[in-house]
Amino acid sequence: MKRTTFFSSLLVAALGIVMATPASATTFTWVGDSTADGSDWQEPSNWNLNSSYPQSGDTAIIVSPAFLKQDPVIYQQAEAVSVLNIQNGGLLTVTTQTLTVSGSAGVDIDAGGTLDIGASGVVIVSGGGGTHPIGGTLKLSSSTSILKVSAATTFGLNGDDKGMVLGQHNDAKIDIAGVTLTNNIFVEGMMTVREESGDATFLNGSTGVVRANAAGTLKFASGLTLDDTSACSPSWEAITSSAILEFNEAATSLVGTFVLDNCAKMLFNANITTVGKLVDSAASSPKGFIDIENSSTFAFRTLCDSGSPVSYNSDQTLGSCP
Repeated sequence: MKRTTFFSSLLVAALGIVMATPASATTFTWVGDSTADGSDWQEPSNWNLNSSYPQSGDTAIIVSPAFLKQDPVIYQQAEAVSVLNIQNGGLLTVTTQTLTVSGSAGVDIDAGGTLDIGASGVVIVSGGGGTHPIGGTLKLSSSTSILKVSAATTFGLNGDDKGMVLGQHNDAKIDIAGVTLTNNIFVEGMMTVREESGDATFLNGSTGVVRANAAGTLKFASGLTLDDTSACSPSWEAITSSAILEFNEAATSLVGTFVLDNCAKMLFNANITTVGKLVDSAASSPKGFIDIENSSTFAFRTLCDSGSPVSYNSDQTLGSCP
């Protein structure tokens, strides 16, 4: 009886050790299928291992699917991975659900790859301290798309990649705890950058371009600190007649080259000092105009000039357009 008890105890202890051992991180590569479930993230047969699907701690690699195969879609339940690598020709769509990427450099979009945050889709970037290389496109394609950056991090160029965060529809949102931008944000609809947590900073790096295209409005919400690198090369651009760069929170200084073409507008709803130069990249006249509203003060000085800025009073428009 004692012998049976001894071996039973030994077996229980061994099972306990096995069960307590955490599962190792796994790398999954998308293969897709042509069936009805061929785009389902949770369908094991859509992944190369054909045994499970990527979950928390794992790496998901999205490649361009073979002929007649489908791209992945997250739509049934919230998902989480450590690293998401979308390669050339790959497309991942997140709609009506949330995808959390926890790695410090976890969002890795190669040139030609696309992460599409669709209707009611949320992508949370929770890993801070690294650089997320975006060589392709991180797209907010719906008015209810949200990109949440819940730890101070960097969205950066990777070698010669030319990546972008692209907002396409009204009211898409980027909620940040702190972002350094070294690639591009292009806006075609209206997109708001706002705080995910206290004292968030949006930092336009020395190679960054922040641009409102077409009828795009990029709105920086109240409570958000706008900053810049010590270099004088960041670019803030509003390109066409109804494009607007709107600033609703005072920044210590907003540095860069300000491109206002074809009656585009910069709108200030807070006291702000800019350091830079106005450029008419199309070499046409008129350029655009600066609109100062709600009892705000706008101060402007020459690029990299440490002298006293020229200040303008509230509710004043600089420049004119038809």
